[in-house]
Amino acid sequence: MKNIISLIAIITGIVSCTSNAVQKTTTTAFDNYIVVLDLSDRIIQKPDQVNIDTNAIRAVFEKFEKSIQKNIVVKSKDKFSIRIIPQKGSSLPGNSFENNLSIDMGKYTAAEKLIKLNQFKTDFSMQLGLLYQQALLGHKSSDFAGVDIWQYFNDQVNSDLDVRYNNKVMVLTDGYFDFEDKAHGINANNQSTTTAPLLSKMNGLNWKKELEEKKLGIIPVKLDI
Repeated sequence: MKNIISLIAIITGIVSCTSNAVQKTTTTAFDNYIVVLDLSDRIIQKPDQVNIDTNAIRAVFEKFEKSIQKNIVVKSKDKFSIRIIPQKGSSLPGNSFENNLSIDMGKYTAAEKLIKLNQFKTDFSMQLGLLYQQALLGHKSSDFAGVDIWQYFNDQVNSDLDVRYNNKVMVLTDGYFDFEDKAHGINANNQSTTTAPLLSKMNGLNWKKELEEKKLGIIPVKLDI
């Protein structure tokens, strides 16, 4: 039941986010792949969670490679990015890993593209493994502050998306907008940036009607693309 309620909350948040979005279409031939990582205590909940994550990331990277091949390497302007959701108190050098695990083919000349792609592929698995190794802040939930999914979508996602591209975003998360520190997050009227205040108000069979009447939900973010 807890998982079902959490899914409802996430759907509510997504609807809130997209309701203010400016709808744009594009006919570009190039793809922009973005993998958004929740490296909170979810990575210690299952013994094989790291393998599940890294296999999923590699699968997206394979899609990116196919996009490059489709557009021919020397003409490709496709992009692949890793984004790490902010986690308060984490010592993980997120910006460094994001730079090492991201590539923009449009930045290189035709002569450089294949060389840069092969260099990136050579380092990719090592950097990915190192990322998850350093993301392991401890072996119990209290060692992790919890990631701020809302902050990423409010502050950064619009700069990662590109109206000139086919944007393809994958978020690896357990779906909780919550933190070990309950004081973290923003509350405004009946809306919040975390799921806990929302879930506590969604009781009984008439939760949907109550949600709509009281305008309960995640504080909306504006998606420009």
